[in-house]
Amino acid sequence: MPFLQKRISSTSGSFGETLKELRELRCFTIEQVGRLSGIHPHILKLLEADRIDELSDASYDERHVYAVAKVLETNPSYLIQKYRELLEVKGISRSHALFPAARVGVLDLFVRARAVAFVGFIGIVVLIGGYVYFSAKNLATTPHLTIDAPTEGATISDPALRVMGSTDPGAFVFIDGSAAVVNASGDFSAILDVPRGVSVVHVEAKRRYGPSAQIDRHVTYLAPTSTASLEEIFSPTPTSTSTSMNATSTVATATSTSSTTK
Repeated sequence: MPFLQKRISSTSGSFGETLKELRELRCFTIEQVGRLSGIHPHILKLLEADRIDELSDASYDERHVYAVAKVLETNPSYLIQKYRELLEVKGISRSHALFPAARVGVLDLFVRARAVAFVGFIGIVVLIGGYVYFSAKNLATTPHLTIDAPTEGATISDPALRVMGSTDPGAFVFIDGSAAVVNASGDFSAILDVPRGVSVVHVEAKRRYGPSAQIDRHVTYLAPTSTASLEEIFSPTPTSTSTSMNATSTVATATSTSSTTK
């Protein structure tokens, strides 16, 4: 928007004339200034005509002067000083002048819509930050792992070994390198075939990323053996004894026969 280059003297012209010149420098109509400042055009016309005595509260209208100065992008103190000079000329008391209150603080600059948008933006940032924080914390934390069975150093007589335990929900469990099913509560169970002798059962729990928890269990499998007693193994059977006695009797008979023949 093109602007006219014009110098306004602070010592010449009344308040209304100065206000009108500033408005025309910005190429604004009274209606446009009223829409931007939120002030009724009728009040703006009275201000430009120096007819402030027709206002309901001329001293209170310092607020209006401040708002117009901001719209016209000029120094509010300059226009307010000109306005106060006009009050003195008109003989209007400034006992209720609100210039100190006209100073705008940081909170006054917040429009409700912008404040809501700002709070929403902060809320989104906090949510994203919290999600990133807890995700990073979970990645850096080792999942808990508990083995309920078998116990360390257990001796079993069945090669089918049941491994049971619990971990964090969502974690993955591997038993001797094979994946185990983990339910929603974090419990898992699997059956392994172990060879005779001492075996090491390796259980590992981990998340998709991050460190893992590992536990080893030593289990001894003893296969069942024969229960025959030593007496049954080394003592002769009744059949063997009878056979031996029969053989002895046969030998004796043969010897007796041989002697008679002679």
